[in-house]
Amino acid sequence: MPTSTYETLPSSVLAFKKSHKLGRFDPSAPEIQAQKVKDAWREVEERSKFFFLGSFVLLGTWPWF
Repeated sequence: MPTSTYETLPSSVLAFKKSHKLGRFDPSAPEIQAQKVKDAWREVEERSKFFFLGSFVLLGTWPWF
């Protein structure tokens, strides 16, 4: 089915999302997405700190020894 035909159907998932303002059709979607990205990067940074700290502990190579 061509995209132009699908976009005009009143009983499609696309029409439902548009009428209920879900997903990318939500006016606040860019802010929500930006917050999710920020949270994901924060989690990556936190986990990487624990990983490096853990590797120093396991190797016994603390910088002050």
